[in-house]
Amino acid sequence: MAIIQTIILYFKRAAASDFGQKVAESFFSRAALIVIGLVTSVIVTRSLGPEARGWFAIAVALSSVAVQFSNLGLHGSNTFYYNKNLIDNE
Repeated sequence: MAIIQTIILYFKRAAASDFGQKVAESFFSRAALIVIGLVTSVIVTRSLGPEARGWFAIAVALSSVAVQFSNLGLHGSNTFYYNKNLIDNE
């Protein structure tokens, strides 16, 4: 019983911290994006019907390519320059 109380206390402290709140916000925003994407895909495929599956595949492929090109590698460069800044400031 003491282990369960310790775990509950740990999660309460984590939820009350700034870091815990930011992690929860990130988690729930990612979950919301997944749900929105799933709902959108279902609506589009239902509206297109079974004869337009190829059009849906093309739309998904083109949007994926557009996202990759518009990203311009920012996620990788952010990590690189953040670490470079840390090393330069040592």
